[in-house]
Amino acid sequence: MLTDGADRDVAHPLALIADRDEDSRRLYSDFLQFHQWRVIGAAAGPEALAMAIARRPDVVVSETQLPGFDGLALSELLRKDWITAHIPIVLVTSDATPDHLAKATASGAHAVLTKPCLPEDLFSAVIAAVESRRPRDRAAELQAHAHASRDRATEIVERIGRPRAAAVSLKNALQRGPTVSPPTAPRRLNCPVCGNAMTYLRSHLGGVNVRQLEQWDYLECPRQCGTFEYRVRTRKIKKV
Repeated sequence: MLTDGADRDVAHPLALIADRDEDSRRLYSDFLQFHQWRVIGAAAGPEALAMAIARRPDVVVSETQLPGFDGLALSELLRKDWITAHIPIVLVTSDATPDHLAKATASGAHAVLTKPCLPEDLFSAVIAAVESRRPRDRAAELQAHAHASRDRATEIVERIGRPRAAAVSLKNALQRGPTVSPPTAPRRLNCPVCGNAMTYLRSHLGGVNVRQLEQWDYLECPRQCGTFEYRVRTRKIKKV
């Protein structure tokens, strides 16, 4: 069940594996699934970032050499967003030079492993990363949320206090367009063609105003059945 955008299952934690090599993703996925983990995969930096924001996994495992933007940039972006700032990150790299390893650690990774990396070594690093953050995870998340709410409240107060401030209409208040952090958490849906669980890509917001919001979620079948559009208000899905 999704709760406030998060995919929580204490008995079966969720791992996001980002690696451009499909065989590596499958190797790590099979090992984690054998140990009762759920796994989602991404082949590029932007895709991994979108998945992390939408699904909020218990850990992110990423290769450093990703297309789109690399694993170091992914780690830095995850650390900057309060939604994902406290997700443990394990980076895997083929560059074992001291300078590169230092940059990987500085990007926010909890652990940096060098290739070739055995699945059991990766699993040990994943468990250590998750366990080290678990005691303070909820408190840190609440603190970050409080800071974001405070900043938003300050912005509203300042806006009200400005002389001759123009009123914001309901129509103009609606932030239309693409997003990976929609107001309604994306549902976990199965492909209507083959029945496999689909991967969330992005959402699009529209509608008349904030009271009549429209949200369309876009998902992709892992077996190449295509991309599908899910309309939240009508709960209808169609291929696009």
